[in-house]
Amino acid sequence: MFKKAGLFLALIGIIAILSIIACLLFVKFAPVSDSRIQVNVQYFYNKPSQIPSEVKIKIIKSNRALELYGGGVMIGRFKVGLGYASSGDKIKEGDGQTPIGKFYICTRVQSQYKYFLGISYPNKADAKRGLNDGLISQDEFDKIYQSIDAKEKPPWNTKLGGAIGLHGSNDSADWTAGCIALSEAGIDAIWAYAKMGTPVEIVV
Repeated sequence: MFKKAGLFLALIGIIAILSIIACLLFVKFAPVSDSRIQVNVQYFYNKPSQIPSEVKIKIIKSNRALELYGGGVMIGRFKVGLGYASSGDKIKEGDGQTPIGKFYICTRVQSQYKYFLGISYPNKADAKRGLNDGLISQDEFDKIYQSIDAKEKPPWNTKLGGAIGLHGSNDSADWTAGCIALSEAGIDAIWAYAKMGTPVEIVV
């Protein structure tokens, strides 16, 4: 009986040791996570041999990730920083939110953060909400609609706010006034692909 009990305890000990080893291996090889990110995200950039057709950008706020697509294939996922009040949608100037919705690149300029790729916020949905909430006038509403129909930069000087875009400098914190911040290497990569009119979708 004592011999059987000894074998049983030895078996329990081996199982416990194997469990500890498995946990240590998981910790060592698990994807690195950001404290702002709710799930583990793996970042990568597979630079294609030539600029692909049908480039589009998707930004997932909850993951703090920007996905770059070319020809329907994801060619990169980059870490981003968002507005300092990053949990909700942008409502008005000065709220510190990064907007949610479908936009397009409407400006491309060099800036103090290396490059700035402006997006077409406010869009039509933002304009409609702003008009209903009394934040903008009918004239401002009409100008936003006209700009979006023409694929141009919408007015950035209304109470809805504006001048939201992608730029470089620091991707490790939510520090902007509503823009999407990447590392310098990240904005270099996006700048090469995101031409005027490139679709940009921002989701929760």
